Amino acid sequence: MFMKPLFFILLLLLSQQSLFSQDRETDSLKRVINTTTSDTVKVNTHIIICRSLWGAGKLDSAMVHALAAKKISEKVNFKKGQGDAYNNIGIVNMYKGDYYKAEEFFLKASEIFKVLGNKKKIANMYNNLGEIGRLSGNYTKAIKMHYTALKIRDEIKDSSGVAMSNNNIAAIAQKQGDYKVAFDNYYLALNYYKSKNSKLEVARTYGNIGEVFRLKKQYDKALEFQLMALAMRKEGNDVVGLAMSYNNLGGVYNNIGESAVTNNDKAKADKYYALALDNYLLAQKYILDIGDVYMVASNASNLGLIYKYQKKYKEAEEVLLYSLDLSKKAGSKNAMLPTIEALSILYFEIGKYKEAYNYKTLGVKLSRYHYE
Repeated sequence: MFMKPLFFILLLLLSQQSLFSQDRETDSLKRVINTTTSDTVKVNTHIIICRSLWGAGKLDSAMVHALAAKKISEKVNFKKGQGDAYNNIGIVNMYKGDYYKAEEFFLKASEIFKVLGNKKKIANMYNNLGEIGRLSGNYTKAIKMHYTALKIRDEIKDSSGVAMSNNNIAAIAQKQGDYKVAFDNYYLALNYYKSKNSKLEVARTYGNIGEVFRLKKQYDKALEFQLMALAMRKEGNDVVGLAMSYNNLGGVYNNIGESAVTNNDKAKADKYYALALDNYLLAQKYILDIGDVYMVASNASNLGLIYKYQKKYKEAEEVLLYSLDLSKKAGSKNAMLPTIEALSILYFEIGKYKEAYNYKTLGVKLSRYHYE
């Protein structure tokens, strides 16, 4: 199994203890909903609760409040609340991996904000549509949406929005191998977040910069930035960020292990693959709690590759097939491609050549449409 049920239950209990403070805040907001007679206040409060819950990884609960905001705002024709509710529904669906449904609601929200003439929120919708493009592997669409968001944010002097666009443009450039554009935009974002002492965003950008160094095979610099990000996320109790940091550290250690294998240094490879596995499992602890389908699939794929190296072939096959199934359901080419490649390598190594060929062929076919 992907995780022992008892262990998972214990993890949930531990995470609940750290969220008591947030639960008290949510309860007080729910009392506002139950006592106010204003439909506008009810809608806005549902929206606030939804955002708080998705930040804590409670996606099902967040959706309940997003749908409640939608129902009330439509009933009383509260357009701003309607747009915010559609946006929240889109974001929760995006985190759940339902990109088609997310895009549907981002477009609905965009139409409302255009009617209202709210340029800041129009830019936010282009930003969200760009993220759907990135997550589904449509980088041409993603970069177009993010540059459109950046242009609007520049026009209205939305500095925090500009920094967000810089970060997102950098992420796509990173995927496309344009590391100069990635570094330029990440550092623009980083300078802004440092000027505002926005620690969680600084941490996120450190992690992003670390990923670029990893891709450039500058592993010492990659570890430096990932460890800085991890330290800040621990301080801020950033659950989603901690999952990303441990996953990113696992990626760096995994790459060092791969390099050691290439150089026939088994002792070094064993050491760094073990470190990679430790960090992937730490990431798993948070990822399963969050419920982000893409992150779960990506983490499972990473674990599968480590198990393959350790010749734990049954475990490797199990988590890789699990990852592929989740990726297909989410419609995420980003997660599907590396998992398909890993399955092809695994089956070739254990002598299942037909399966290896089939997955290799599937990967080639899928990659033709990856950068549309």
